[in-house]
Amino acid sequence: MPGRFLRIFCLFVVALTMMISSVVSQTFSLSSTPTIVSSTDLMALSGKLTFEVTSGTTAAGYLMVDYGGVVIANTTSTGITVADTCSGSASVFSVDQAGGIITISVPSGCVTGKTVTLDGVRFDVPAGGFSSVAVNVTIPSGTAFALAANTTQATVISAVKDGLVVAADSDTVLTYKTYPQGVGFESQALFFNVSEGFSTAFRSSLTLGQTLATRVRLEVTGLPADSRLVFPSTITDAASGGTLTVVSGEEVTFPRTSGNTTLSYYFTAGASSAVKEDTFKIEYKLYVDNPPAEDAVVFLQASLFPFDSPNIPRYVSTLLPSESDLTLPVFDNYLPGQGTDGQFTSIAFTNPSSHAVKVQLDVFAPDGVAVTGSNITNPVTLTLSALEQKAMLLEEIFGSGIKTAVVGTIRARTRRSRTVSFFMQGDNNSVFLDGATTGQDRLTAFLFSNIGHEGVSPSTSVNIVNPSTSASVDVEMSLYNSAGVAQSSKTETISAGGTFSKSLIDLFGFDTSSLSGGYVRGTATGDIVAFESFGDSETLNVLNAQNPGLKAEKYCIPYFAVGAGYDTEINVINTESTRAATINIWAMDSNGEALGVLTNPVKVTLQAGEQKVLSMASSFGLLSDSATLTTGSLRIDVVSNFIGFFPVLPTISGSVRFATQAPPAAGRLSASLLLRNTINPNVIYPHVAQTAGSLYTGVAMVNSLTNSVKQTLEVFNKTGVLVGSTAFTLAPGEMKTALVEELVPLSAGQSGGYFRLRGVAKRDVLGSGTHDASSGEANLTDTLTNFLKLGVTRSVDIIRNVTDGSEAVIIKVEESVITSIALSGGADNYWDNGDQWEIVTGAKPGVISFALFGDLTGQYLSVIPAQ
Repeated sequence: MPGRFLRIFCLFVVALTMMISSVVSQTFSLSSTPTIVSSTDLMALSGKLTFEVTSGTTAAGYLMVDYGGVVIANTTSTGITVADTCSGSASVFSVDQAGGIITISVPSGCVTGKTVTLDGVRFDVPAGGFSSVAVNVTIPSGTAFALAANTTQATVISAVKDGLVVAADSDTVLTYKTYPQGVGFESQALFFNVSEGFSTAFRSSLTLGQTLATRVRLEVTGLPADSRLVFPSTITDAASGGTLTVVSGEEVTFPRTSGNTTLSYYFTAGASSAVKEDTFKIEYKLYVDNPPAEDAVVFLQASLFPFDSPNIPRYVSTLLPSESDLTLPVFDNYLPGQGTDGQFTSIAFTNPSSHAVKVQLDVFAPDGVAVTGSNITNPVTLTLSALEQKAMLLEEIFGSGIKTAVVGTIRARTRRSRTVSFFMQGDNNSVFLDGATTGQDRLTAFLFSNIGHEGVSPSTSVNIVNPSTSASVDVEMSLYNSAGVAQSSKTETISAGGTFSKSLIDLFGFDTSSLSGGYVRGTATGDIVAFESFGDSETLNVLNAQNPGLKAEKYCIPYFAVGAGYDTEINVINTESTRAATINIWAMDSNGEALGVLTNPVKVTLQAGEQKVLSMASSFGLLSDSATLTTGSLRIDVVSNFIGFFPVLPTISGSVRFATQAPPAAGRLSASLLLRNTINPNVIYPHVAQTAGSLYTGVAMVNSLTNSVKQTLEVFNKTGVLVGSTAFTLAPGEMKTALVEELVPLSAGQSGGYFRLRGVAKRDVLGSGTHDASSGEANLTDTLTNFLKLGVTRSVDIIRNVTDGSEAVIIKVEESVITSIALSGGADNYWDNGDQWEIVTGAKPGVISFALFGDLTGQYLSVIPAQ
């Protein structure tokens, strides 16, 4: 008995030993195929894990793969897979996405050399914030196999890199200065160079739920009207053989008929794309058919795409270069600091562009140092959405402490595009109010055209800003009487970023109230931005400084008013240093005909440096105290002088002032406007104030052209939504004045928002015919037509290919040949034999206009020039 028991026990021990030996020999080794992923990839594919049986035959069990707490972005339904070379029954047992753990169910029967693989695991790289990812594999208790020594850890993501690189020498920002209207131009070849950040960043194969190959998307911002960008349809990297091809259905010319501002290229791998970084040199061109009225800034950015794929989204919409890295020009606007306690300053900004704009507002003390103090936030950044308007008091922007702070100037800075903005200053008792456009023009020679000399305690103050951040500027100013005789001179040094602000009495030590007129001229050793304010205890007039060197054959003032207690004052200055000047001032009726008054025109001769301030009532034989209000427009014709055989226009500066001259508001209403002669086809007035029974907003305009012009007035609310519009036509010389709510009744009562006045192109046909030369031609030929007799204006008028729908601006006219910039917008964009053509006028119609803000009691009025 004992012997038998001993034999049985020994057999049990042997069996147990064999079992333990078998379990230990069932071993996996771990390996991985690490990947590099893109920093913007929302579903970055990590490297594959491979478990290989190195000994024994496996029993069923589990492997726990821990990704170090990195959140897993997908599940088995969106790409995670397990495969084996055993029975094929290995599977994903569970996915803990938040914890970053995947448990694999391993089948029994896997023998040496067989493998189990985990693939398709994806991560949200931007959210994860990691630079690499490694796994740690463990075996749950009770599982009958083990991992080989030193194979419990593996790297699945070796690096995070930018998937898309935009070369630093790319033409990402295009700026073009203001050119004469109608003078088009064409750029040299421009390049936008993009490449992979690593050799496998771009992929054209579709795997694990991807529905689209990698795309590179370009976004164009800021392209103004009458400009075009043209891109290639295919780009090839000669080194790798990879290509970028425009996505089917997308146009390569901007602007798009759909209004879309993006262009997408899809990637196709070449023979060497897997081992070389694909690089693409995208060559494009800018065509400007008609330059905008203001400097234009166009910029391009790129992003990896798709990021809105319906199955597996791929990339965060990150634009490169980033806005901070774009070499965008800086646009600075300035406005003078608030006067004294009891006064207010408000600013209105309108963003006319189709993209959001950030406005950084800084307040500086007179010495150029940022203003600080209790209840003051400085600087402040406002974000204006596309087409949005904001109107705010200074204390609403910077805090209540700004009301008592010593302020020299306020700077409004934008980078993407210039805002349309103006400011208003007044007092809290509504005694006086006026405004001006924020200072944008930088001058080295300047003129203040008015000196207050009427009313109770007349005064004039100047505000001069040095916009430089590094250098001081010396400013020399001279005070002249109306005869052009210098009364006093003074030189001031303004520190970098500083502001000089003084009354003329304090500046020159001269009682300017003793003058019956006068002006101030100045020069600076660097750029300055300047304003003047003048008036008395009950009136305020604010004007930007003028450039005294500008010349024009005529100036048109859209509105005057004489009678019923009102008068219009005309201030003209001959800024020539040696030559006299002659001007003829015409008073026109609403139809553009000379007004039938005692004297019309009024002929004025000005000696060198002389100024004359004319009352329309006395000069034209009208009565300001008449019960009848006479209105119309003014035209000032400047007579050329002759130097030998050559006519030379003298330089004339000045302003127009609207004022009350009789009770009950005698002397209370006063508003001024600089002499201007700018015809703009599209202008914006950045504020609307129409309060029932209190405030009104109006517009005055005159057509100074010899042909009729169509105009549309559009009113927008604060968010840029169109409230309503109206269209009308002005005959040659016709003027029109109206309340905004009369023109657009839906805007009645609106406070805030803005309105736009724009010309509607009238494309008169100058001629038509048939192209009778060979096909595929870039130039039009018609041997039956003498193009020289059609009155074509080069760089303005347009040739249209009626047959294929294309058109272009004409740049050269010969007897039977028309040369233009490249045709665009058509079916094939060239001339074929038999194509029908027509030439249409391309001039942009516009008017001279200004806006009026006032109260219905006639206490105050402000006039704002077009922007």
